[in-house]
Amino acid sequence: MESAFNVSNQVTIDAPALIDLTVTANYGVYAAACPPTGCTYGITTYDLGGQFQGSIGIFGGDSSLVVPLSATGDTEIPCDDGCGTGTLNLSDTESGEVFLDAGT
Repeated sequence: MESAFNVSNQVTIDAPALIDLTVTANYGVYAAACPPTGCTYGITTYDLGGQFQGSIGIFGGDSSLVVPLSATGDTEIPCDDGCGTGTLNLSDTESGEVFLDAGT
């Protein structure tokens, strides 16, 4: 599954400034694996894996800052009574700074 979105907000600064940007992105998923045959053939766990990637940016005049974000992870879901349920939570925090002139 893939999803994408863009958010844009325009602001104007009144004086030259060093802009410090720190951003955290979190992604969580809940999964259930319940095959019709249950936990057969020696299956004791299911693997759940995921990843996200993206970026956030500040653009103004001749200056710009793009902060990349990404995380990858996996977990095992135990197979109990023919069904396995579990969660995977991914998070990344990044920062950067950029100097912007007044009026940008």
